[in-house]
Amino acid sequence: MVEVTFAQEVARLSAVKKAAYRLAALCDVDIRSTPAGTRCELHATADTSGPELVALFRATVLDYELREDIAAKTSAFRDGLLAVAFAPLTRRDAEDGKV
Repeated sequence: MVEVTFAQEVARLSAVKKAAYRLAALCDVDIRSTPAGTRCELHATADTSGPELVALFRATVLDYELREDIAAKTSAFRDGLLAVAFAPLTRRDAEDGKV
């Protein structure tokens, strides 16, 4: 068993959960929220060493944290593109009154 703690300013709980799910084949993760941040106990289920598992878990949490950060920053653009893409589906044809 190895332990990893993430400060609340560094990683969202949702990113930690996604990383734990992603690595479920390699380890079981006990996730606990503490005042200091999110504490994770990693229990290897495969032939993975402690330091290797910690490095992989940290990299996976960082990956999901960055994905969430990018999604938050680009949501307005995504919503605008979807609105433009589906706008012709809701526009009435002026000539025959069909949708």
